[in-house]
Amino acid sequence: MVIFLHALLISFLASFTTAFVPLRVRHLNAPATSLRMGVGGKAAFGLQKLKDPAATEQTVIGLMETKELTREQAEERYGDYLVDPDGFALNAFEEQNKVDGYANWEEATVGRSDDPEATRKRIDDFKRTSSYKAYAVVTFFCSLLLYQSYQYQHPM
Repeated sequence: MVIFLHALLISFLASFTTAFVPLRVRHLNAPATSLRMGVGGKAAFGLQKLKDPAATEQTVIGLMETKELTREQAEERYGDYLVDPDGFALNAFEEQNKVDGYANWEEATVGRSDDPEATRKRIDDFKRTSSYKAYAVVTFFCSLLLYQSYQYQHPM
């Protein structure tokens, strides 16, 4: 029983620590999917074009118009999106923040808000509450582990 609780605590703490790792770092260390491993942006675009030529063409034209890109740039951008949609969105968000002069997502959120003070307060309250919850959970499991260790101590 004690071994089971130790294993449970270790697995919990291992998964719990990912909550404190920034999204960008987690994304960089994410396991490669089969699409990311074997197919690049041009190949993914070609496959999508074979699968649904009308929608692909409409998407490329929309990118050309909205982002003022050439056809090749739009196709490359769409291919990159097809290979890794989450990474593409994160990178685009970070690039836009750099262009706008923001250092991180918090500054960007506050800077783009209609009420910056209220937004800053909500972010700070959320971070503080999340920290309290995290400490409470860790304390609970450590206490449980200590209790179990004390209960099942074998005399020597």
